Amino acid sequence: MKKQLRVTLLSALCATGFVTASAGPSLAQPAKDADAHNTAGKELFKERRYLEAYRRFKQAAALSPEGRFYFNICFSLNYLERFQEAIEACEQVEPNGADAALVKKTNAVLQALRAKVPAPADPNTGAPTDPNTGTPTDPNTGAPTDPNTGAPTDPNTGVPTDPNTGVPTDPNTGVPTDPNTGVPPNTGPATVPGLDPFAPKQPTGEYAWALGITASPIVNFGLGDNGDIAAYAGGGFGVNIFANFMYKAEQQIGLQGYVGFANVPPENDALGIVDPLSILDLGGAVYKHISINDKIDISPLVGVHVSLMQPEASLDEGLLAVGLRLQPSIDYHLGAKKEHVISFAPALNLYSAASSSSALFAEDYGLDTGGATFEIGFGYQYRFTTPFGSGPLFTLE
Repeated sequence: MKKQLRVTLLSALCATGFVTASAGPSLAQPAKDADAHNTAGKELFKERRYLEAYRRFKQAAALSPEGRFYFNICFSLNYLERFQEAIEACEQVEPNGADAALVKKTNAVLQALRAKVPAPADPNTGAPTDPNTGTPTDPNTGAPTDPNTGAPTDPNTGVPTDPNTGVPTDPNTGVPTDPNTGVPPNTGPATVPGLDPFAPKQPTGEYAWALGITASPIVNFGLGDNGDIAAYAGGGFGVNIFANFMYKAEQQIGLQGYVGFANVPPENDALGIVDPLSILDLGGAVYKHISINDKIDISPLVGVHVSLMQPEASLDEGLLAVGLRLQPSIDYHLGAKKEHVISFAPALNLYSAASSSSALFAEDYGLDTGGATFEIGFGYQYRFTTPFGSGPLFTLE
């Protein structure tokens, strides 16, 4: 009897282990598939394919109802301007396991979305009327309402108004309108100040800062002229790396920080110069964009820089000079927000006479009289719409 009981218990334990082992992967698979749909949805959203992204997030929530997936559904529906559905999705975030940070973010979004959707009329009671005039009134305030929509109206003009502010509203949607034009002042996705993408959009073509690079063959004018003998060749190659910061957007005036590097080969062995002249420029500039048409700007720039000139590669010391940069670039914009910019950027760099150091004498290299280089530059820059040092706070989960 005991032997039979032991066999029965052993069989039950084995069966339990088999069921658990076989159930584990099947329970984990929906969550894994949900994450895959969520990841795909975020990629689609980056490409502004909002409807496809919404469908992916909805599939994720169907497989694994988590608060983060409902938040992403809300996120996408807002961009599709399906505000009531977005509200319903956001209302599912907290009940489905969202953490405190996500709940806080969701509540901010809900507040903005609800401002876009007028409160529905009571389907059971209807609006009461003024006993003297027969005009429908708001059941809470007694203010006159539109007989068709139930929206409060101005008692003098009969124009629908916002119940809280008295601002005229669209009679069909209840959205506040400009009292002069009758046009809603805030259309499109709901906005939450400081949060992206519900933050107000920056107009196409405007930017906060940019990073770029220019590469160019250069022409040498006088650097290294030692009397009648030129120490360095008449040409070389240069690279300029820069960061632009929009200072006054209305005037399209900006500031630039740049680092330039140029290399000019030696020209005359008779002077004993065998190393190329390396020039490192560290400078700042001011520029202005002048629009030619929707795609093309001309951007004149004036900058000043400190230059380190290195005529001997084997030495740690160099020669110091100061310089002036003049650059009238022609910029061609690409991309949906004109974020990609290709430039033809010729530039003239003027250099003062270099100061000697303990190991190097400027006159030995013909650098005691100054000179100039001319860059035939071709560049690229990427423009950012978010302020420098910050990024979007409102992101998909």
